[in-house]
Amino acid sequence: MLVNGETALGKQKMYGGEQILLDAPPPPEISAFTAEDIPFPVVYEDEHLLVIDKPAGLVVHPAAGNWSGTLLNGLLHYCPSLTQLPRAVIVHRLDKDTSGLMVVAKTQLAQTDLVRQLQARTVKRHYRAVADGLVRQSGAIDAAIGRDPRNRLKMAVVNFGGKPAVTHVEVVERLLAGQPATAHWGYLDPSAVDGTDAQKIEAFRQTMLALKRRLDLLISLPPEKLEKTLLQRTARDLSKA
Repeated sequence: MLVNGETALGKQKMYGGEQILLDAPPPPEISAFTAEDIPFPVVYEDEHLLVIDKPAGLVVHPAAGNWSGTLLNGLLHYCPSLTQLPRAVIVHRLDKDTSGLMVVAKTQLAQTDLVRQLQARTVKRHYRAVADGLVRQSGAIDAAIGRDPRNRLKMAVVNFGGKPAVTHVEVVERLLAGQPATAHWGYLDPSAVDGTDAQKIEAFRQTMLALKRRLDLLISLPPEKLEKTLLQRTARDLSKA
């Protein structure tokens, strides 16, 4: 900032008639709707919509801390006509470190209809999650979700101001006891959401490697010793349940 052609000083008083020149850098959010060549797999496409396979690590929509390098930036590069539509017609989100299919409207009509279907809950979303903790049984969790009052960067079950949400849980297979680290599962067990998503992914990878080593060891055991070992482990797991 210059005052009468000279660098302004902190708390410098103005008396009137001064000429002030401010050279301010553009705000980072100006790049929010800039097209960027960001690859993502396209599973299905027609004249009305796109179905993409969002990879883990990719932020969906620009926000504080992520004004560029998002899925929206990549969509504007892939389909420039989306600049004429609100929010590049992204109608739902996935967390940064969650991979999965997303539907993106290519027209205003498709966007309106998809939003209506989401509100009416005629669109169903299914997730496969590796659990961290013990899921004792299948069931449903009906509790509103909103911004975590203790950490505004996370979502959590809240008493006021949240959106209605129902999560149906089905235990498909038991590898290791656990609970998926989502807002609803954090409601049941806050310890399930400790650590960053990247740390959880790495921990899961290490767990799977350790599990493979144990399975390789079991396969190498004689049949009678294998049966005895499995019975001992089953009894131990049941005693912890």
